[in-house]
Amino acid sequence: MDRRSFMKWAGVSTIAASLPVALSACVQSGSDSSQQTNDSQVSSPKPARSDGFIDVGSIDNLSESGSFRYQTDNGNAILVVQQTGAAATVQAFSSLCTHRGCNVGWQVNDKDISCACHGSRFSASGDVTQGPAESALAAYTTKIESDRILVKLA
Repeated sequence: MDRRSFMKWAGVSTIAASLPVALSACVQSGSDSSQQTNDSQVSSPKPARSDGFIDVGSIDNLSESGSFRYQTDNGNAILVVQQTGAAATVQAFSSLCTHRGCNVGWQVNDKDISCACHGSRFSASGDVTQGPAESALAAYTTKIESDRILVKLA
């Protein structure tokens, strides 16, 4: 084997050996047990109404944990939060952290939103209170009709 072939083989081997380490750094980690949330998942996406609002679920979906996640038919992930027992305080945010796209969850006791991957925290209005995230969560318009929660993404 000549020197050029050996160097090419050694370079490819080094890259191949370090690939699992590099990829594992990019993968979203599981949730940290100290950051557990009680967010439930509401399924069966519904199409948007003519006014642009999507029916994401019932107020009853918030009764246990104060929050739930909703996945739209086009892949948008929404975190719906109720801060108190009053229906008027229902808010909706993107459920993806603005730092690296990990799922965020409502912390009932702290009354804020946190990301278990890298420790970012967001206020009840979606603003960053602790990095590494630098941008606020996208907030969506919400309204209540009867006992249904409606969210407008645009």
